[in-house]
Amino acid sequence: MSSITHAEPAPPATRTAPPVPAPVRTKRKPARTALGIALVAAAALTGGWYANSVSNTTQVVVTGADVSRGQQLAAGDLHVIEVPTTVGALATVPGDQIDALVGQFADRDLPANTLLDPAAVAPELSPAAGRSAVGLALTQSQMPPRTLVSGDQVRIVETPVTGGDPPVESPRAISATVVSSELAATGDVTIVEVEVDQAQAADLAARAATGRIALVVDPAGE
Repeated sequence: MSSITHAEPAPPATRTAPPVPAPVRTKRKPARTALGIALVAAAALTGGWYANSVSNTTQVVVTGADVSRGQQLAAGDLHVIEVPTTVGALATVPGDQIDALVGQFADRDLPANTLLDPAAVAPELSPAAGRSAVGLALTQSQMPPRTLVSGDQVRIVETPVTGGDPPVESPRAISATVVSSELAATGDVTIVEVEVDQAQAADLAARAATGRIALVVDPAGE
């Protein structure tokens, strides 16, 4: 009796996992990296500059419309703007003083959007009513060797011709108030602006044109 041999079943095939690819290391391009760093730095500097410029500002008064010399300032003629502190360090009026300017008078023509110089306004018109301004060109021998300032009380005295005899009677003199004084561009005369009574202005101007005058400084209040 023949025996039947049964074949052993083959073990199941082992499935191997596919190989995992190694990660690819990308190389950073130096140019792009440098550009990124530069952009970040620029943004930081811009932000710092803006913050610094905003904090370093001040308020000043400017004209909001054209103002003519002698015009009385109204609230609508002025407004306040922000400027860098370097600009505010010039001759300007701080913004918190705008109310004090209303009612004062412009001493010169002021176009719109002009930074207001404190010297460009005055509490009163100059010359005042009943007064006139006269300009004098004086040499060193025609005035005291001192600096004249606004408000000085002076007399303009008529003098004889050069080398002539002194007058027998007291010379004619006109009382005046100094407005300003500055050395002429030529350097040989001083230009003095004075205010006098309106009735005496023409007389003084005519005498000044002859050159036969001298300026005398009187004590204040006299």
